[in-house]
Amino acid sequence: SDTDPCALEIIQLLGHLPLAIDLAGRCMDVEGLTPAMFLKNYKEDTVSYLDPLEIQTMTGSPYGKTVMTVWDVSFNCIKQRSSLAASLLQSFACLHPDEIPLTLFKQHSQTILALDVAPTQRSLTDAIICLRSFSLIQQTTRHDVDGNDPSKITLTIHRLVQTVILLDRKVKLA
Repeated sequence: SDTDPCALEIIQLLGHLPLAIDLAGRCMDVEGLTPAMFLKNYKEDTVSYLDPLEIQTMTGSPYGKTVMTVWDVSFNCIKQRSSLAASLLQSFACLHPDEIPLTLFKQHSQTILALDVAPTQRSLTDAIICLRSFSLIQQTTRHDVDGNDPSKITLTIHRLVQTVILLDRKVKLA
């Protein structure tokens, strides 16, 4: 009952991810910020709070494994394993994060991903498995709906993963 609502908002904003919450706490300690001040700063300049070099500078710590670093390593591994998986992940960043119908990509991946040739069902399945193996997406299969219902198999991407993808695009375009 006496929990700071700004602290709760930070935890929710960071998707309850321990690494992100620990980094936020460390930044607040080092900079002498209240949760309200941190929240305001984070919303105004999200990129710097996810940047490894900025975190190292603020905390004085040589440990630079921030969300962006983990993202870069994971995304490079995904690209090496499957360019289709990498393209799918980037497209998920532009969609509502919850209950993305898998049939959308089964039926329209060539158009959505601007591919010359539509991927096979097997290659699409392999790409989804790749993304799931990195815990970047989750797949849900409902057994209470008909097999042709688009909500039968859906994908979910974490909002923080979406944010990092979009920030990564923004940084590369700048």
